[in-house]
Formats: sequence, C-alpha cells, structure tokens
Amino acid sequence: MIGCPRADALTNGDPKAPINDLIQLAASPAILETRAWLENYDGNKGVQVDLSQAAPPYLPAPELTNCLSRITSIPDLARYGPVSGEHQLRSAYAQHTSQLYGASISPEHVAITAGCNQGFFIAAMSVAQSGEAMIICTPYYFNHKMTLDMLGITAIEAVGRRSAPRYLRRSRFCGLRPRWLPAWR
Repeated sequence: MIGCPRADALTNGDPKAPINDLIQLAASPAILETRAWLENYDGNKGVQVDLSQAAPPYLPAPELTNCLSRITSIPDLARYGPVSGEHQLRSAYAQHTSQLYGASISPEHVAITAGCNQGFFIAAMSVAQSGEAMIICTPYYFNHKMTLDMLGITAIEAVGRRSAPRYLRRSRFCGLRPRWLPAWR
C-alpha cells in the first residue's frame, strides 16, 4: 500500500486497513494529470478549450442551479424511484435503441444508470467474472479499462469499427468466446 494515494485516501493512511490489490494496481484517473497539463500550458498553440464533461473545474450555469434549487424542494423527487429507472424513460429509450439498431428491445431489458461508468460497471459485472477477458474497442473511455482492471477482468483492446455487426464477426478471430455465448458459426 505504500505510495498508493488512493489506498491512503481510503484508509486514512492506516497501513493495516485491507485494500483489494486489484484496486491498488488499477491506473489512476487521467483527469488530474490532464488538469496539470492545462495549468502548465503556455498558450503558444492557441486558446485552451475546456472539454470537461464529468468534473469541470467551474460552477454550472446559473440557469441550471436555479432550476435545481426549485425542483429539490419537491418531496416526491427526493425519494427513491424504480431501481431500473422510470418506466416512461426506459420505454422511450428501448424504442429509440430498437429503431437505431434494427432490433426488438423491450423496456424490461433497459436499465437507466447514473451515467456511463455505472452502466459499464454493471454490464461488465453481469457478463464476466474475475479471471475472464472482455474485448473493448479503442479508443475507449479510460474508466472502462480501469473498471475491468479492478474487477480482475482482462481487457483486450481491439481497433473499433463503425459497424458493430462487422466488428462482432471479426472478434471471433481473437479466439475468445464468453461462456454465455454459443459457439460462433
């Protein structure tokens, strides 16, 4: 645990507190390193453009904070909703996704998560176990590889294709077959 800032933060520096080795071995998030690059940028290539999505270093727009201030006083919005998400939203997303991919997806097979990281984490845990492998297309969001590392799932990087069906057909040449899929033809 020595020298692992995340472990120190989780254990308050107590060297006896157990931390999962997979957590300690996972790469640190790139966000802080990227912020350091911006702080050291001298402007010689142009103006900085902040494309932060998950954790911007500035306050949200006043319109958003005002709206949040109004709706947080509504008691029904402070309660837990359905675990898989509101049915109306799940239905709309199932319909959209069905049209987009030419598939038949029912709302019962849709779960609304608190973001892509939670969705990926749930999906990875649902289909793979520690010691197994999962193919991820490059480029991928850094947190997806970190998630697989922390779950003990080997990430196999594959160059992404625009067409998912073609990519899936090509993936059979990697010689990997998840335990829950029938043999590829």
